[in-house]
Amino acid sequence: YLPNKELDSKHSKLNLLRITNKICFDSNCISLPPLQSASPELTDNQLKESIDFTVNSIIKFKDKYKANICFLYIPSPGTIYSPKVLSFQQYKEGPKYKQGLIGGSENLRRSLNIRKIFKSRLLNQDIGFIDSTPYLKHEANFRYLHGLNDYKHFSYIGYKILGEYVSKNISECFI
Repeated sequence: YLPNKELDSKHSKLNLLRITNKICFDSNCISLPPLQSASPELTDNQLKESIDFTVNSIIKFKDKYKANICFLYIPSPGTIYSPKVLSFQQYKEGPKYKQGLIGGSENLRRSLNIRKIFKSRLLNQDIGFIDSTPYLKHEANFRYLHGLNDYKHFSYIGYKILGEYVSKNISECFI
């Protein structure tokens, strides 16, 4: 993990634009453009506000329709593949990661925090929670799960793997 100070002093803007995410499976490697990640451009407060907004919307839906809900957490591609240094897709310039780079371990820490907050707030409202992150990360050790042209969404095999995971774990939500 390279802290921002090192990135700012060692890399020019031009070099940062050339940074890609190299993802390898055995001897096969692919290079991907900046990936969606665990919202590194948001402060912790902004992240909590975003999660609160989402959870409150789910609660309103649950109450309005008297629904039993199961929330499936699907991690970002950057979290699934976790390169050592992640070139992430920026939606806005944030206070910490202005260059569009974050260490893979920092991204995983942020992802875990997001999942913990979601799980806690949803379970407190009797809304089921399934986290597909560990399963998808495991599967991504063997194959690329996303489209080669549309790297934000799963490929056929990625959706198939996610569907198999959900079908095996959906009952956890409705115990």
